[in-house]
Amino acid sequence: MSDLQIQADWKPAAQGAADSFEAAEDEATLGEIAVAVGNALLTQAITATGERRRGPRASACRLAEWLAWHWWRLRWEPSGNAHSIGWHQAHDMACIGGGWLWPNITISSDGYRVVLHAKPSPPTQTEPLGYLNDMPAIVSGTMFEQGVDAFIERVLRRLADSALGDSQLSIMRRELQDDRQDAEASRYRKIEARLGCDPDAADPALIDQIIAAGDEFGLEAIEEVAADNAPMAAQLRETAQRSGIPANPKQGATGNVQMLWDRTGAYAPWRVGVAAAKDFRARERWGGEPIDDKRLAELCGVSAGVAALRGGGKRGQMAFLMRVRDDHRIVLRAAYGTGRRFELARLLGDRLLVAGDDRLRPATRAYTYRQKMQRAFAAEFLCPIESLKHEMDGDYSEEAVEAAARQFSVSPLLVQMQLANNGLVLSSRPELDMQSVVLAA
Repeated sequence: MSDLQIQADWKPAAQGAADSFEAAEDEATLGEIAVAVGNALLTQAITATGERRRGPRASACRLAEWLAWHWWRLRWEPSGNAHSIGWHQAHDMACIGGGWLWPNITISSDGYRVVLHAKPSPPTQTEPLGYLNDMPAIVSGTMFEQGVDAFIERVLRRLADSALGDSQLSIMRRELQDDRQDAEASRYRKIEARLGCDPDAADPALIDQIIAAGDEFGLEAIEEVAADNAPMAAQLRETAQRSGIPANPKQGATGNVQMLWDRTGAYAPWRVGVAAAKDFRARERWGGEPIDDKRLAELCGVSAGVAALRGGGKRGQMAFLMRVRDDHRIVLRAAYGTGRRFELARLLGDRLLVAGDDRLRPATRAYTYRQKMQRAFAAEFLCPIESLKHEMDGDYSEEAVEAAARQFSVSPLLVQMQLANNGLVLSSRPELDMQSVVLAA
């Protein structure tokens, strides 16, 4: 993957303009700010007079403070809460404020990869600076950390050279470093971010509850649950006992697929999920044939068989597989058969891809790397794209989509997304990391 570069070309303030700055730190760090991933410049701008710039002339200190304060959320919070004002304030550079026209770049993370998505905004009479690029760029979580750290350090050196070393930014940087270097504090901050909270804004009792649940079921699984604001361990156990379907995974599919998740984020989650589904089908010598309910239930070790995939009855707030001692229970959230098949296939993919005998395997609505990987596996496993193309034979009409959905026992939405994610039709809901061409992927 390419690296993240946040640069500032220092520009002295215009003569007589000092009174317009709210703080001396703003004047000292005024510069033309550019954000790039590899060779892709995300902040390319144009003025009302047609002058091209690499980015806005703004306070680098303001940007550095915004990055430092929201560091945990930018690094760990998925985009599931993107409809809220609080999420945008923490993830949209346009919200930095201070009187400058910041670029319309949204930063979101799935835990392993960080997407910086630039959107254009033409200059107007009231906003004489506009942005040109419309592109997503992806960096690894490690590269994101390094790029942000390097920028903050550069701004701090600029402040020190201007006799402003004892700044608010230096305090924020020191507190951030302390938290990142302390394992317990880092765990606490990460959970806060997964919940969509700024530092010290979450209920401490809730954080303690999540940590306790992590000790019981594994912190990684519980963090996946927290990212979806789903119920905690006590409610999950109760739901499993009340609504769970008995299962014995050891009687189902076993073994890891060829493209085991390496936990580095080196590959896009959809690539891992799709490759795993293809490999699993090839290993079982199924080709591209549809998977019926009986076979799917058998693969998941569900003795209830077809009945488990029928709609109705008690349901949970999320789908998951739970093990309490030697008792395994699967809880499904969807009301209808196609949704329940998809959830069961997600849990199958999770068990094949995520090594270990985890006591809890959640399939949530969150947009973390693990959940994206599950969805991609389930889509390709239930509705292989090559078989789908053969079945539809170039006819992607609504009627053909519905017919294909019946053929593969999936929802029409899944068929549409398979077609869109493989570049056969346009989608109004494209997944950023599922485009055929992704910068820096």
